[in-house]
Amino acid sequence: FEISATDLSAFNLDTSKLGNLVRLILPYNKIQSLLYQKELWNHPKLNSLDLASNPGLKFPNQNDFKVLMPSLQYLGFANNSAQITMPVTAASFPGLLYLFLDGNPLKRFPSPDLALRLQFLGLGRCNMTALPTYLSDFTKLRYLDARYNNISKVDQGLIELIEANGVEAYFAGNHQLCQGDN
Repeated sequence: FEISATDLSAFNLDTSKLGNLVRLILPYNKIQSLLYQKELWNHPKLNSLDLASNPGLKFPNQNDFKVLMPSLQYLGFANNSAQITMPVTAASFPGLLYLFLDGNPLKRFPSPDLALRLQFLGLGRCNMTALPTYLSDFTKLRYLDARYNNISKVDQGLIELIEANGVEAYFAGNHQLCQGDN
C-alpha cells in the first residue's frame, strides 16, 4: 500500500483490519497524525514501513503503548523532525535489517541488542555528539550514515569494523571529526 508525495495530513486507516499488509509506504506527505497509531506499531505482518519526510509526525513514545513489529525488516522514519526518545530495540523490532532515522533529533541511540541483525543504519542530521562504543559490535553492518552531526571522535573498534566489513560509511559534515587527514 503506497501513498507518496501528496497533501495527505492524516492517516486514519486501521491497519489491524489489513491482516496481510506487508508494505506501508507513506513518504513525502504532510502526515502529522496517525489515528490508529497503536495498531500500526503493532502490526504482526508488516515487513516494510516508510513514514519518511512527513515533518511533524511523531515517533512512538515508550510511555504511550508497547511496540511490537515481529516481521518488520525496513523502517524509514527520516526527515520528520521528531524527537526520538523511545529506544529502538530487538524486543520491539526483532527482524529489523534497515533503520533510517536521519533528520530527527535522536535522544536514544538504537539498542545494542540490534547488533546481530542490523545491516543499514541512517543517522545523519540527528544532533549526535558521539557514537556509542557498542556500535563496533554491529558485525552485520554494511551501511552507516552519520553525516552532519557534531561527532568529534570515532571509536577504534568501529573504524576496524568499517574496514574489515567494507562498510559504506559517511561522516561528512562532522567538522571536528573531519578537520584532519585521518
